[in-house]
Formats: sequence, C-alpha cells, structure tokens
Amino acid sequence: MRIAMDGTPLLKARTGVGNYTLRLARALEQLDACEDIRFFFGIRRLRYLGLNRRKKATSRQPAAGGTGTTLKDRLIDNLPAGLKQHAQRLAVGLEAGWHCPDLFHATNYVAENTIRPMVVTVHDLSFLRYPETHPEKRLRHLEKEFPRTLARAARIIADSNFTKRELVELLKVPEARITVIHLGVSARFHPFERHAVEAQLRKLKLRAGRYILSVGTLEPRKNMPLLLEAYDRLPESLKKRWPLAIAGLRGWKHAGIAARMEHLARRGQLIWLGYVPDVLLPALYAGAYLFVYPSLYEGFGLPPLEAMACGTPALVCARASLPEVVGDAGLQIDPCSVENMTLALTALLNDPVQRRQLSEKSLQQARNFTWQRCARKTLEVYRNVLYS
Repeated sequence: MRIAMDGTPLLKARTGVGNYTLRLARALEQLDACEDIRFFFGIRRLRYLGLNRRKKATSRQPAAGGTGTTLKDRLIDNLPAGLKQHAQRLAVGLEAGWHCPDLFHATNYVAENTIRPMVVTVHDLSFLRYPETHPEKRLRHLEKEFPRTLARAARIIADSNFTKRELVELLKVPEARITVIHLGVSARFHPFERHAVEAQLRKLKLRAGRYILSVGTLEPRKNMPLLLEAYDRLPESLKKRWPLAIAGLRGWKHAGIAARMEHLARRGQLIWLGYVPDVLLPALYAGAYLFVYPSLYEGFGLPPLEAMACGTPALVCARASLPEVVGDAGLQIDPCSVENMTLALTALLNDPVQRRQLSEKSLQQARNFTWQRCARKTLEVYRNVLYS
C-alpha cells in the first residue's frame, strides 16, 4: 500500500497537527501493509522532509523553523491566493504522477488537490464554534476549502467522539462516514529518575518538582489569561515554591497574553520558555509538580495526556474533548472560572497524597493511548476505502 500524506504541517515548528502527522506516519511505516509512505509538499517541495518505508532515500527530521523563513518561502507566501492554489494543485499533481500513491491522507483539514481516493482527519471545529479566535485569512481559507474536502473524502477521521459529534451537529455529516481514532502518546513520555530529569532541566533553568507547567500556543483559544489570573491569586507562599513555567509558540493575538505574563515574570513568579525542542519535552513534563491546561476547546488535547504519561497530574477545564481524554485520572474543573481554577490549584498544591494518587491514575490512563493503536485503526480505514 502506497500512502501519500500532506506534509505541509511539518514545515514549521511542530505543534498539534504537525506532531500528529509525523507520529502517525512513523507508526504506519512499522506496519508491513504500508509499503511506502511519503509526504507531499507541493510548491514547497524544495523543503522536502521525506519518509520512505524502504529507506532508499535519506530521511531528515523536520526543522523547528517556520515557513516564510527563506526568500523562497516568502515569495511563495506572497503569491496571489488564486495563483498559489493553482500552483499547489499542479505541484501536488506532479508528485502524485511521479509516486502513484494508492491513497492520499489530508492530515490538516483540507486537501488542496484532487487526488482520489482521499481520507481527511478533522481535529476540531473551533473555526466554526469560535471564529473570533482565528485570523481572518485562515477562516476564509477553511470556509472555502473545508466543505470541498469533506465532500471529496471517502472517509473522515475524527480525533475524538467529541469532534465526531461536532461534525454531525454543525455540518450534518452522516455518522457512518466518520471514524473516531484517538491520538497516541509516544513511548518517550514516561516517568524519569530524578537525576535524569534534573540533568535535562538545567538546560531550561528549572528545578525538578518545583514548578507548575502549562504547554500550548499563546492564542485566544488556549485561555491562558484564566490560568495567569488564577495563579496570581494564589497565596504568596505557594507562588514562591512553585513558579509557573509556560512553554509554547507565540500565536495569533498573543500580545495581551504576553503582557500579563510579563507582570508575573517581573516578580519572579513566571518563567517563559518559548518553543521547547521535542528532545526536552519529556523531562519538562516529568519534572513538573503539576500540569495545567486551561483550554476551552480542544478536539483531543495531547499535552495533558503527555504530561500524564510522565506521571504528572493534569488539571484541565471540563470542556470539549478533555474529559474524554483525561478521564477521572485528571482533575477537571467545571465551570471553568478563575475562582474554581484558583481553588483547584490551592487544594492540589497543599495535598501531596491526592497528587500521588492522581499521578498513579494518570499513568494508567495514558497507557490507553498509543500511536501503534492509532496507526492500526488508521490502516483499517485505508483498507476499507481501498478494498470495500
């Protein structure tokens, strides 16, 4: 079976969709049925990051840089929308003509090509539920291309039962067309010996067990102001012992969030880590006393699950898919308010017994989510499309 995947999510610092694309591809290439897996990049082909099952071509790790970082990228980005779309379809068509895939997997909502059969993964419908949390350019693109992609797709994969319900409710997609496949947690996310964690954390100027962690792009949907205000209300003794460490890219409309963060940073109560390389993430999760994820809308929510796999309890808002993912192993607050967040933080920081219990349950919950299982179920979808 020869599979082509949309590789464009790999051309920038990897967050949710990029990690999904890469981890799924690497798990699929371990299955004998997947003879060849390739990323298609279209007009960005010169930044090729090939993944070849037969390993005849040299594979390279996706870089942490973003598109638009070279003159070539900037020229592509500045093309008129219609011309760029036409060029993209032509370039992907040339890639398809050369590699002759059996199936194309659109891993990032849309397929700007006409390769068939095609499977699409839908991560969430935040651009419909909360359009104000997305840039206008992204909204226009999704409003135009997403319905076309859904219409052409032979099968739709949803990250969670929550996203499946959203597709049915908001877009009237027949349930029979949707397959729910949960994401996985890489085996590299696991508990660490304290000395191993400390060796890694020194690079980030953190101390094991002495910080509260949150990971996510700084953008409105992640609801970071709620966490910042709730943390600011904690007793000074707790803030002194456990500063707040935040890791993630600066996203759309991050300026207001950054200003609030600076207020806490000046008092020595917040550590802004920026984008943390993949190699340091497991130790970052494992070294945290507590992981907090205040997002109001997630199609899956991989960061809290990765933290739980490292034995770090997760505090989340009981919204969207997060209850489905963390289960009773995570501490959920509902309604998700500043007051409730502050109360939950205070209670957990003052109760080491409850933290230890949640840590043990977190490890058990995380074992239910693996990329191997995700890949096997995705392969079943491919087979159903190709052979039924």
